[in-house]
Amino acid sequence: MAKLTLKNVWKRYGKVEAVLDLSLDCKDKEFFSLLGPSGCGKSSTLRMIAGLEEISQGEILIGDQVVNEVEPKDRDIAMVFETYALYPHKKVFANMAFPLRVGKQKYSEAEIKQRVAKAAEILEITDFLDRYPKQLSGGQRQRVAIGRAIVREPQIFLLDEPISHLDAKLRTHMRGELKLLQRTLGTTMVYVTHDQMEAMSMADRIAIMNFGVLQQVGTPFEIFNRPVNQFVAGFVGDPPMNFMDCELEVSGEKWELVNESFRINLPPDLVDRYKENNGDPSSNPKEMVLGVRPENFIVSDKKGGEESFPADVYVTEPLGEEMIVDIKITNNKLKLKTSVDKDIKAGDKIWLDPMKKKMHLFNRKTEKAYF
Repeated sequence: MAKLTLKNVWKRYGKVEAVLDLSLDCKDKEFFSLLGPSGCGKSSTLRMIAGLEEISQGEILIGDQVVNEVEPKDRDIAMVFETYALYPHKKVFANMAFPLRVGKQKYSEAEIKQRVAKAAEILEITDFLDRYPKQLSGGQRQRVAIGRAIVREPQIFLLDEPISHLDAKLRTHMRGELKLLQRTLGTTMVYVTHDQMEAMSMADRIAIMNFGVLQQVGTPFEIFNRPVNQFVAGFVGDPPMNFMDCELEVSGEKWELVNESFRINLPPDLVDRYKENNGDPSSNPKEMVLGVRPENFIVSDKKGGEESFPADVYVTEPLGEEMIVDIKITNNKLKLKTSVDKDIKAGDKIWLDPMKKKMHLFNRKTEKAYF
């Protein structure tokens, strides 16, 4: 297996810049995810790694070898596509054996059978080897496509939204299967998706992209709890983070976030974090954006402390033990996630207190995180 390195990689289609100065370091045997909305450059990046797209500028290394000019078939990688790309007229065994029969390296029939049998056993599709793709379910066909990649025993696996077309229940099942497969094989895996649930549940580390620009690289915990900017904070989480414009008022030792709906006193540890990361507040803009995740509000049917602020409920969405509550506070529409035991209904007035240690603060102009 091998590590994967991208150094200042650009991809241009005429005057359109799809990937801008991208540098990444994917470790050996790591499950690494490229995450972002449609059109952010993640699939272009994967195709450049595979050699299916030319690099406009920069370097890509597999191990210690620069592969910019290396043909796709010689890069020792395997790619799994969203659409399976199985041959409908070949049985499962023949589909899985195909790359071993047409590749530069020649294999005996005995070795081909042994590799296919091993991959089929890992993926639990041994009983399907004598069937045609049309006789399989969507999940089974995707396993065959993955098996076709496994038999080559490549250094790196590239997966381009391989389960996005499956139904919700099967996607949940396949997330666990893919994570277990990566650990079983002990291989380097690069997984492209627009679904933050897939990336957060499977990857060791995640790279988030937007408009071709790398936003943040980190573990799922770091991405969720320490977003570096407002885009990352709003893209990861379901429902997404709530954002409220406010101003920072500093008077001696007293630091407060203020808007027409609330006045929230910052505890000393958040003040220290702000100073550590941003210095003297007098040299920074006062215009802020407060970010609070839907699950990080304390919800009550009556006013609590001095900092509690009211909200009007206009929609509730029961989800089993949890409930999504849509609320209005002055000019903001927010979402809460709370227990159905709260018995909140449309038309109710509720009171909110944000969990201060889980608040996030952003520069309103640059959208960069203060904490």
